[in-house]
Amino acid sequence: MVQNIHKPEVNEEKVPNAKLLNIDFDLYTDGDQEFKIELIDLMISNLKEMQWSLGMDPEVFKKVCHKIKSTISILDCDILNRMIEDLNRADLKDRCSKANLINAMCDNIIKNLEEDSN
Repeated sequence: MVQNIHKPEVNEEKVPNAKLLNIDFDLYTDGDQEFKIELIDLMISNLKEMQWSLGMDPEVFKKVCHKIKSTISILDCDILNRMIEDLNRADLKDRCSKANLINAMCDNIIKNLEEDSN
């Protein structure tokens, strides 16, 4: 008998601390501390825009995710990527809980990015 293999959905307990992302900013900034701070500020701004878009029409969320693709790529977080994909495929009744998980993940990442910029 063949079983359908289903990836488990991400739950709140599995939202990682951003420090686990291990972003090597030197790859993007060539060690320039000022540019690192600017990059982190831009990433924080992008994540806040994504948080804002969580409460908007699903198409707005998709457009914002496309706009901030570079930030998402630098974060290189499989869990965040999977959470975004899950939200994009979710039906209306599941969108709220999935959006709340992404919002919590973004809050965590923003907090840690702010610590990295100091």
